[in-house]
Amino acid sequence: MIIPSRIRNYIKGSYSFTFVAQLTILVCGLANSVVLANGLGVSGRGELGIAMLWPTLLANVGSLGLIESTLFFSSQGSNESLNAVFGNALVGTLILSAVFVSLGYVLLPVVLSAQSVYLIMISRAFLIFVPFGMLLGHEANILRAHLKIIHFNILRLIIPVGSLLVAITFLLLGHLSIEIVIVSHVCLGVMALIYGTLLLFGTGLITNIRINPSLMTKMLTYGIKVFLGTISSLANLRLDQVLLTTIVSPTEFGLYVVAAKLASISSMLAEVVTMVAVPKIGQAQDLSKRIAALISTFRKFWWLTVGLKILFSAAIPIALPLIYGADFAPAVPICLLLVLGSLFWDAKLLLAGGAQIINKPTYGSIAEGIAVVFTIVLLAFLIPTLGITGAAITSLVAYAISAFYLFWQIASLDGVSFWDLFIASECLRKIA
Repeated sequence: MIIPSRIRNYIKGSYSFTFVAQLTILVCGLANSVVLANGLGVSGRGELGIAMLWPTLLANVGSLGLIESTLFFSSQGSNESLNAVFGNALVGTLILSAVFVSLGYVLLPVVLSAQSVYLIMISRAFLIFVPFGMLLGHEANILRAHLKIIHFNILRLIIPVGSLLVAITFLLLGHLSIEIVIVSHVCLGVMALIYGTLLLFGTGLITNIRINPSLMTKMLTYGIKVFLGTISSLANLRLDQVLLTTIVSPTEFGLYVVAAKLASISSMLAEVVTMVAVPKIGQAQDLSKRIAALISTFRKFWWLTVGLKILFSAAIPIALPLIYGADFAPAVPICLLLVLGSLFWDAKLLLAGGAQIINKPTYGSIAEGIAVVFTIVLLAFLIPTLGITGAAITSLVAYAISAFYLFWQIASLDGVSFWDLFIASECLRKIA
């Protein structure tokens, strides 16, 4: 099919803008982490992380997949049906956020019993962000579904860019505090929500708000299916920090947050390669060529990643205290463990994406499930005894086991051996 040059250029520009936006978000996140660490100190950074973690988690979990459902149903039908999707999303958010905010208000003193009364109060106050976070997700997905990519990315940038500017401003003024960060985050969320609403009505995507009960049933049914499939991935990424908030001190948690943030930078390559390589693998003519392309891509990616992780790890003992301050030096061994664990997480990310292209979607889901089981079991034993070191070891072991499961499954395919994933073979060269 021939794509008109105007549309082709628009798509190219949209992807370029998305890449720039994603890079900006990552840079702002790292810069904001550094500013907050230097402005609040180890203990203050930990207190902020604890205060924001649970409400943010509730905003992600509390939609029960309705946000993802909005993306799917927004791409179907006319503007009239889109009005109903938006109306249902609005009503669903009001109901679900009321439930989860109330639940959070009751549970926070229990799960944060190891923390100060003041910190619990701050975390409770931040629960006000939950409905804003949910509604932002719905608005962003409606824009995505209708290819308003530029507007979608601008909406995504408001909070991270705004948070960094606020943090820098108050740091220079000498008044940076947990309260300032919390209040500014909520205000930026409201600003983004207003901007998103104006976009939806201004572009004509939404003309009025309608409620459609039968569509709501379909949206919830679809959403719950998606939710059940993604909750394990969320657990793998956040369960360690969630459990740490119930046990360790703000100082220890601050060290872990900084270590995790810095370690996550080393996984940028995996996200980019997976985004680009997986669709390219899918262009192969038949299954055998797709398998060969997947293995060839993974092998190159693996050794490149190993080399980069070694260089990254070598720089951590110097870079971490230099960037975040000497008080954060105890986070170095934690960061090194998390970087090693991220090697297997990155491998799992690419292989799980590749498995979908070769029509083996359950490989990734099972790998996530295995990681969750080991994460829960190991955290229960290691956090009480080893604290944040135990959490880092848990991530390393869980990610490694899930990655080796994928190694084994890919190696079980016809004409493939385990070593083909790491060493080029004559057999694969012939297939390719």
